[in-house]
Amino acid sequence: MQKLGSLLAAVAVICGGLSAASKPRYFKEDGGVQATYIAIAPDGSYAVTAREHMFLRVEESGRWSRRGSRIMFIPKKSATPPYNAEEVSYKRRVFLVLQSDGGPSIRVPVAEIERSLDQNPKELPLYVFFEISSAVYKQENKRAYPFHTLPQKQ
Repeated sequence: MQKLGSLLAAVAVICGGLSAASKPRYFKEDGGVQATYIAIAPDGSYAVTAREHMFLRVEESGRWSRRGSRIMFIPKKSATPPYNAEEVSYKRRVFLVLQSDGGPSIRVPVAEIERSLDQNPKELPLYVFFEISSAVYKQENKRAYPFHTLPQKQ
């Protein structure tokens, strides 16, 4: 009976991992005066979206692949070189560490990110892509100018 319980637990963990891999994932980088988002789809596509107070636009799109904790992004534009990011988990936060300055933000060393989170756990460091929920992504990317008051329907 104990073997059956262990087997069922193992199956639950494996199935949970498979379902998580089949859902889109979203990351947000706060750049001070703007935010950049990476949306990673289960079909192997991705999009990088930039948001400032006056606009929202897709900056880049392409294909991605994963090997271990490393994600390779291959932009559609052939003039743009591929770049890598390492997925890191630290203190219940998941973030991407760009391996070079060729991606959508600057490279920030893991030790610097972890030190910043240790010193001020309520504030996320700038220029780092932290995982966010799909609800947050959709809320922050649904209108080009979120600070504008929409007219009330009468």
